[in-house]
Amino acid sequence: MIASLKDHQGLWRLDKASSDSSEPMPKAASVNLIKRKMLAALSIDWELKVEENGDKTKATEKTYTTFVNKEVVLDPGKDGEYKSFISYFDDAFAVDCEKEIKYDPKTGIIHTHARSTGKYKGIQWHETREINADGNLIWVASMKYKGTTTRNVRTFKRPKHYNARWH
Repeated sequence: MIASLKDHQGLWRLDKASSDSSEPMPKAASVNLIKRKMLAALSIDWELKVEENGDKTKATEKTYTTFVNKEVVLDPGKDGEYKSFISYFDDAFAVDCEKEIKYDPKTGIIHTHARSTGKYKGIQWHETREINADGNLIWVASMKYKGTTTRNVRTFKRPKHYNARWH
């Protein structure tokens, strides 16, 4: 699995100029105006590290922002199947969540599914991440909440002076 995820691994930086605004998604989830504006202004880096130890695989997602840094360790499903949910707190939406991840080696796409739990149930996310022909990471997120679906497409690029040997 690690070899097939090689292109996804490492550090990626959000390219705001070629990405959708993030504001409609939190707005649809009833996040207040001040927090939505703050979220839209964030610089975001995302990093993926996949490790195998025998028959166990773990995928560590790290998100670095000017507001908060987050690390989520996931148990990826193989052969296009989800394996298990892990719990975490989503700072952007201020909700407890469960998230699962799978990788489809046939398409080269990472899929994640998350759902809010606890006090604010009902938000569901589906995300795909794939490398396009230009070598950029295209992250498509769809969120369903109270009968409304909101979609967001973001482009992440390797930071200048990125060296994959460091990761």
